[in-house]
Amino acid sequence: MIEGGLGTATGSEGKSLGEKVFFANSGTEANEGALKVARKVGKERWAAAVPGRKWDSPDCTKTRIVCFEGSFHGRSMGALSVTANAKYQAPFAPLLPGVDVGRLNDHDGLKSLIGEDTCAVIVEPIQGEGGINAASVDWLRALRQRCDEVQAVLIYDEVQVGVFFLADGLMAYEVDIVWSVQDRNALGTLNFAGRLPSGYCNDG
Repeated sequence: MIEGGLGTATGSEGKSLGEKVFFANSGTEANEGALKVARKVGKERWAAAVPGRKWDSPDCTKTRIVCFEGSFHGRSMGALSVTANAKYQAPFAPLLPGVDVGRLNDHDGLKSLIGEDTCAVIVEPIQGEGGINAASVDWLRALRQRCDEVQAVLIYDEVQVGVFFLADGLMAYEVDIVWSVQDRNALGTLNFAGRLPSGYCNDG
């Protein structure tokens, strides 16, 4: 049962908005929070995979982050590192290492792009900076499946599609095509843009 709030009726059935919410001043900060959570989760999952491993071991390899061409996730150092646009990145290089860049709607490249060392994948279901580029439903399903296969956190940056822009929920990641009930591998981030000067990250 849902406790209510953010447009959800108290006592209603359905998906909750997650156990924890980090409110921020902008979508950039929400993305920074999501990237930090995903990196920490990746280390914990790496440690849990083999008895005796510790999450803070310097040998941990599950730290890579995947983003996509044409994306824009913010101007802070972490968010900028996953904004695959040289125009924004060049003045501040070198950025965070360990970032792999893929192409939206490229089914064939998902397996090689997202591997066992991937801790997080950040994606905009609809890109605004690189043109109005929408991810296909089939590709989002495949992306969700690949993240589950390698235990990577899927981060949805939803400046274009959040806040009930979709009929099925507050945010796009709540829709069944991307929801992962088994291990709740979803994080949603949102910048309300011109609607409210705030952002948030919740743990799906």
